[in-house]
Amino acid sequence: MAIMEDIHGKVVYLKSADIEDAEFTLQIRNVNNTDGRIPKLDNTIQDQINWINSQRKKEGDYFFIIKNFQERSVGVVGFYNIDEDKQIFEVGRYVAVGSPIENVEGLILAINTCLENFKVTSMILSVLESNTTVLNFWKSFGAKVTNKILVSGCPAFEMILHKDDYINYRNKIYKIFGF
Repeated sequence: MAIMEDIHGKVVYLKSADIEDAEFTLQIRNVNNTDGRIPKLDNTIQDQINWINSQRKKEGDYFFIIKNFQERSVGVVGFYNIDEDKQIFEVGRYVAVGSPIENVEGLILAINTCLENFKVTSMILSVLESNTTVLNFWKSFGAKVTNKILVSGCPAFEMILHKDDYINYRNKIYKIFGF
């Protein structure tokens, strides 16, 4: 789904991805994949345009470009598979190349948006086993590994993070960055 209004933070904002962002969304996944921390996309630009068009219409699926206030695209992030009956959603599709504060705020804006607009209390995360940096990042929030899975054929961990744990750690990050 597309959210028509941008979501503003202190140093970045989120805008729903559109077809003009196809090249960036493909490039950020593939160029920044040299260390295997994320699955590579085997898409053409046209495939990516088609995926974005489909995603913009898909109920409960949100995909954003993280932009700084100099209008530079610095990342992508999404939330999807929202299930208000089970009070859970997934957050992912996250790749960021901005400054640490831009990268973290973009992710936090996406999660906050979902928590504020849907009746959800927990989030599911999928992280490749080889991506110890991101595994440790989520563990610092209080996420717990619940399952070993495959993501695009790569061994990964499924994790769960509860809203209260997220908010407690998010507030610590706010203090560190002066938000």
